[in-house]
Amino acid sequence: MEGNLNPKPASKRDLPKDMWGEDDSPVSETPKPAPPPPPPKPIQKPPESPSTPTPPKQKAEPLGIGVEVPDHHIGKKPKKGSWVPGFLLWIAFLGIIGYSGWYFWPNILGWVDGLFTQVLEIDDPENQEITTTIDNQVAWQTREQIEGLGLMIVGSETTVPGAMPVGGLSPRAEYFKVGKFRDGSFQNSDIVIAYVHSQTDLGLSRNKFYRFAVKGANVVLLANHSPRLFDGDPLDNEKFIVDNEYVIESLMYPDELTDSQFEDQYLRNIGSMPSVPVRLTDKWFDKERITKNWDPVYSHPKLGAAYTDPLPQTIASLGSGGGPENGFYFKAPDGSIKTYVIAVESVLGSDYTSRLKGAPKIDWRIGGTNRDEYRMDDVGSCSSLNFTSVMPSSLMDDLIPATKDGSGPVVYELRNDDHQMLQELHGYAISYEENKDLSFNKFVDSHPLFFWEDVFGRLIRFQGTQYSYQLDC
Repeated sequence: MEGNLNPKPASKRDLPKDMWGEDDSPVSETPKPAPPPPPPKPIQKPPESPSTPTPPKQKAEPLGIGVEVPDHHIGKKPKKGSWVPGFLLWIAFLGIIGYSGWYFWPNILGWVDGLFTQVLEIDDPENQEITTTIDNQVAWQTREQIEGLGLMIVGSETTVPGAMPVGGLSPRAEYFKVGKFRDGSFQNSDIVIAYVHSQTDLGLSRNKFYRFAVKGANVVLLANHSPRLFDGDPLDNEKFIVDNEYVIESLMYPDELTDSQFEDQYLRNIGSMPSVPVRLTDKWFDKERITKNWDPVYSHPKLGAAYTDPLPQTIASLGSGGGPENGFYFKAPDGSIKTYVIAVESVLGSDYTSRLKGAPKIDWRIGGTNRDEYRMDDVGSCSSLNFTSVMPSSLMDDLIPATKDGSGPVVYELRNDDHQMLQELHGYAISYEENKDLSFNKFVDSHPLFFWEDVFGRLIRFQGTQYSYQLDC
């Protein structure tokens, strides 16, 4: 082997350490590449507070083949399918709320309507906003005049809302939409009142409400809620059909109204009375309430407030017309009037609610038992003038008891035999042939008048029918 002619000087590193000298002078050498940096030290978590227990370390679940989820992600991983029960519960909750709202919606609206409309005061019925009251059958609204339906056979009718019908005393009609059917055979049909004005040969006004279900060209008269049709009526029955079966429940008022505060008295629906002498005419409740200054006297839990006429301040002459009818009035959902009269047969033992007259069972204070017939209304030249003849409260000062103590209901008679009412009634009595020889004393002894106070504090006059104003037609 051939030797190296120029050998490389030995370096300090080539010698063992015990042979290194004190010479620290640099030694020329070929630089070697730098070694790789050491791996970073793992970050140490701060020590936890001794008061907080250390949760057990969760085992990493495999995310895939050969892959594990780090520990700090394990607690946040959502469980598969955990949102499904909550979602179904939310859907069920919304379904219950929706069904309940649909089922109870009419009651809710009715409650809200009653909450606000029972205290509503309308000063101008012709210029009121349209409001709605909903029941199970009908969405009622404030009346809205509409164009004429052309149902008249004679006379005239309005063709433009707000216009006055022409024709003088001839029959005329106005049409008002008062609601829409929500259900039943007339669903989505409008409820229209044909307000027909007419006059009799004697010049007496007769206003009638005919109620129709109207949908497009289909016009149906609701017979259960309209006056009977007779030959000669102004409506042309070839222009509509008649339904004799359908009933609007909210327009059907009970025959009798009783209440604990009525004691042994009650109110009777005049619509259920077989014969009512008063010549009834249909009118709008709000107009009559304002015109006649009706006062609320009683609140029924379902029918609302009952109104009546103010007590008179003076005594009207016998046979004079134009006075109040002295009934009890409820506002029906269609804006019409439902009228009741005080029923006295339970008190006086006579059927006054069929003809407003009867023979009351009275034991007179001066002796004897009544057998004569009396009437509780006032009579004009051709009809009854009211339902009840109500007197001023001040008249009580002129009265004395007419019945025996404990013998039954207390009725009163005039203290003074010369009272104006007795004088006036005697004058009527002797004007008839059968009474022309009737003396005034015999007349007074026959109890021609008596008075009774009802549960509402009204003093009601009863007249003997053998002496009262007699009808001339």
